[in-house]
Amino acid sequence: MRRILLQTSQVSLEQEQFRAAMEGISMEEEQIMIDEAQADAVSADQELAEAERIIEVSDALEDLAVVADSIEEASPAETALVEIAGDMAVAGTDIQPEEIVPAMESYLGKRISTEGIRETAKNIWESIQRFLKQVWEKIENFFYKIFGTIPALRRKLADLEAKVEDAVGRKPEGKVQLTNGVTQLSVSYVAPKNEQDIAKALDAMSTAAKYVFGNYVDSVSKRGEIIAKAINDFDPTKADEAVKSLRSDLKSVKPDQVPGAGSTDTGRYPGFSTTLGTPLPGNVSLGCKFYTDNKSDESDLGALDRYRNSRCELMPTSEKAKEGAREVEITPITTNGAKSMIKDCEKLLDILEEYKRGSKSKSIAKTQKTIEQASDKAAKAMANADKGDEGQKAAVPHYRALLNFNAAYARWAQTPAVPMVSHSLTTIRAVMVTIQKSLAAYK
Repeated sequence: MRRILLQTSQVSLEQEQFRAAMEGISMEEEQIMIDEAQADAVSADQELAEAERIIEVSDALEDLAVVADSIEEASPAETALVEIAGDMAVAGTDIQPEEIVPAMESYLGKRISTEGIRETAKNIWESIQRFLKQVWEKIENFFYKIFGTIPALRRKLADLEAKVEDAVGRKPEGKVQLTNGVTQLSVSYVAPKNEQDIAKALDAMSTAAKYVFGNYVDSVSKRGEIIAKAINDFDPTKADEAVKSLRSDLKSVKPDQVPGAGSTDTGRYPGFSTTLGTPLPGNVSLGCKFYTDNKSDESDLGALDRYRNSRCELMPTSEKAKEGAREVEITPITTNGAKSMIKDCEKLLDILEEYKRGSKSKSIAKTQKTIEQASDKAAKAMANADKGDEGQKAAVPHYRALLNFNAAYARWAQTPAVPMVSHSLTTIRAVMVTIQKSLAAYK
């Protein structure tokens, strides 16, 4: 017990030392950290999108091999279809169709060889698993760098609060013209009219952040644990059972509704039920799209694919492009209103930092390692299976469907957490700019 207390004390001391060091960074250093963090965030998002696209390519090649295997004596029409399917499967990649689909003329009246197709699919897919290690590093780098700027931001909030105290007793004159930050403080493409609008938007941001770094993160960890167990227990001889079981288990761990969720939209993302939460500053909303599993309209493999692509995102409030106000005049924020907003900004920072310092981010990282280890075990099980056995071939799509959740779990950990942190900090800075401009009106 004493050792645990000492370890906890040591961690707290290191956090305080880190916070103290970060409070003293210059504006230039802070901006560099912000820029580097955003670069990591963009890169992680792009690489995850690429991984998801390549998974589709690999799956398409595997499907092509299954179809080709079923042809006993290839006709001219069937060989032509295989060639077209091969072209479509690798469209937009660096892979040349002839690398995976041999000259079909030689297979007229014969069984088509699929070894090249399957080998290419396997190589692509295995490269994705290695690729994801880089994605996780960039997600971690983002959080490290962006959270490194928070101590300096807290110091600026404290300095701003002191200036607000100095303005107490004085009267503001005229209106405040807002240009910078108007879009960031606009809600549903409507610019704030007064301090009440800004305070309400800030409160909505905190509520959304509590959900993302609370209930939603918990659901991600829970889904990750279920996926890790399914992959760890994978047996090539019982591949179909593994898929059915995972489908059933995932159905039971859907996260709670987003705060302020309205009616369900089935048109925004076909095949998914989407709910949007309370409109947030910056003309975005927290939206969750999830597969509604009715057990009748999708195969087990198809259902897992839908579950894999279910997630929450920070998305535009309106599906159609809209143009909001770029400048607005408001009455200067009162000193009491300014002090209240500063406290709300600090509380929002508390929510963000608690995620990084507390157990939730550690749970995400721990489960990721567990999934990775389980995937290695499943890969060995497949490698030890009889390559010439038809049962082993039949197990491949099920095996891949399970391991494709490696990319899904990385995506769930990345969004909406990464964009929510960035968006929260940008909103806080926009509020600070508005308070500073208001203080300039006090005479």
